[in-house]
Amino acid sequence: MFLRTSLGGTVVAETERRVFERTELDLATAIGLLEEVAPHELPDVLVTMAGAAAGCRVALYVIDIGGCVMRLAAGGDHWPRELAVRQALGPELARGRMGDLQRAVDDVLGGATAVPLWLRGRAVAVLVCERRPEQALEPLARQAAAAIELADRYTDVLHRARRVRSTTPAAEVQENLLPPRYARLDDAELAAGIVPAYEVGGDWYDYAQNPEGTWLAVADAAGKGPASAGTSTVALGALRAARRAGMGLSDSARLIDQAIRQLADNDAFVTAVLAHWDQRTSTLSWLRFGHPLPFLLTAQGELTALDASAQLPLGLLDAATDPVPATLRLDRGDRLLVTSDGVWERRTATGHFFQEEGIRRACAAADAPGAVSVATAVVEAVVNACGEAPRDDATVLVLARDPA
Repeated sequence: MFLRTSLGGTVVAETERRVFERTELDLATAIGLLEEVAPHELPDVLVTMAGAAAGCRVALYVIDIGGCVMRLAAGGDHWPRELAVRQALGPELARGRMGDLQRAVDDVLGGATAVPLWLRGRAVAVLVCERRPEQALEPLARQAAAAIELADRYTDVLHRARRVRSTTPAAEVQENLLPPRYARLDDAELAAGIVPAYEVGGDWYDYAQNPEGTWLAVADAAGKGPASAGTSTVALGALRAARRAGMGLSDSARLIDQAIRQLADNDAFVTAVLAHWDQRTSTLSWLRFGHPLPFLLTAQGELTALDASAQLPLGLLDAATDPVPATLRLDRGDRLLVTSDGVWERRTATGHFFQEEGIRRACAAADAPGAVSVATAVVEAVVNACGEAPRDDATVLVLARDPA
């Protein structure tokens, strides 16, 4: 049991105070302390502990939900409130972006060191030390990452730090529906993102890795604002209920269709691509419901539209419809790319629509073959297509099979 006292407005254990005075941090004690700290106090306590271990001042930064700014969560007023970073997929960074992160820190804080807080291949926050730490912070960072992920369910402190400006109610609902932007799968990786992050709110993506394979989905509810967000919530709830009940793609689609029909809004419908990746057979199965075409991007860089298995949007299916999934084998290095109509209909600087040609150019500009690079390239291209902010959600999801 830790006896607690008040230290500068933050509740800190007496045992923790003694640890701070030591030259070296006992990481076993640190892990125990993280479990004892109240969720809303975690950022301040973590910074104090990391500073004691590093022998210098340390700050905690989180990435904003739009993926382009690191925002100060704890550390004091002498640290910059914001640090610009290269466009990411949302409030987390994949391992391939660490070079960009360190350069962003160096540009503003020359000599500072960035220590990512890794959790399942993604950085959920970043410790920034004003100089090279006296001892490695990575063991503490790993434990802190899990603590931060858990604390997010109990406090708004970190959520507030991740928002450059207020979200609309619909966008806030959307943000809380989404799984992490990056996941490592068996023999593959997945990356996804939505722009803009602060407005609209009708799009969603989802995935789950189960023993029978990985489920994937990208969907877009008709309309905008709270009504659209409500339809999205019902549709996603129906998908997860079907998936967790052991249903297949076709039965899941019918359950989503029925759930949308039960809404008071008779005009509600959802376009979607529902897919399943079986890594044992390298087989992708999918259904498309009034949604923009998904693409196969081969290891050789060839982009092919997948126009099979076209159905009416969910909520408008004929009762006699029995959707039959299309199938495709993914070879080593192949990628599945699914977008929403906010990508296709994004205006460019010339006044034209982004469409398939914009997707092709973005894929060609990706600086690496993996899912993160391709998804980020498409998001960057959409954001930078013209000087105006996107008027509709633009969703990107990429499944990349590992190269040989």
